[in-house]
Amino acid sequence: MVDDLKKVLVTGGAGFVGSNLVKELIKKGEEVIVFDNGFRQKFSNLDEVNGKCHLIKGDIAQKEDWKQIPKDIDLVYHLAAINGTKYFYEIPEQVLKVNVNGTMNFVEWLHNS
Repeated sequence: MVDDLKKVLVTGGAGFVGSNLVKELIKKGEEVIVFDNGFRQKFSNLDEVNGKCHLIKGDIAQKEDWKQIPKDIDLVYHLAAINGTKYFYEIPEQVLKVNVNGTMNFVEWLHNS
């Protein structure tokens, strides 16, 4: 039941969409963990909620970084990705690494949690 949630993980929580979701979850009283590497926005989108959420700096494409995340998560919003046409042309290998390998690492983390 959604009302009973304690811990919410938001991958890509420092981005535009993720940070707005984080702010709403905090308003609802949820304990929020943000997993992000700050690729695009750094972490300035979270200045408003500094100290109200737990920030884990990590790269979803790196399996080792997933070990930083607690196992007792109740709900996950997986928003971490590199998007935008500019990046598709400028750094296509990095886009694939993050978007495909990162999501595969996420699924593996879910399976092992």
